[in-house]
Amino acid sequence: IAIIPIALASFVLRFSGWHQWPSKPVLTILLIVPVLTSILVLTNSFHHLFWKSYEFIVQDGYTELRSEYGPWFWVHAIYSYLVIISSIVVALTMWGNTWRVYRKPIILLTIGIALPLLANVLSLIGIQPWPGLDLSPVAFGLSAIFMLAAAQLSKFLNVIPLAHDSLVEQ
Repeated sequence: IAIIPIALASFVLRFSGWHQWPSKPVLTILLIVPVLTSILVLTNSFHHLFWKSYEFIVQDGYTELRSEYGPWFWVHAIYSYLVIISSIVVALTMWGNTWRVYRKPIILLTIGIALPLLANVLSLIGIQPWPGLDLSPVAFGLSAIFMLAAAQLSKFLNVIPLAHDSLVEQ
């Protein structure tokens, strides 16, 4: 999960036409926090930097995870939110600088990016429809639908437009 914001940013940049960015050196730098996060999650029992504590509580027939976050959780969260918000800014900038036919896919893409971010922020600050229910996984599922629709509408995943663009540029 730690790498999702970087993968998302890369998708948005390619969607917006920046095919050569991020470069390998920049991508390496951008991956430092996600890689460290993954390592710290896997070794959390030794240092408690990601979770200070956590417990599973069974209540009213469902299991809830209650956790107290450590300092690295907040580093990861802030970093991820900044990368995701930057992706939204790139998408909205693209909306203002593109033909009308591509604006609907850009709106769908932006909604797809914003849904998990909103659900996760609401969960972290304790605003949930039911106590202990994090809607982030549901939001990720909806996000995938919006992003797939955006890619389909813009023909982003088609090979023919890519081949056409390559021929036109040469």
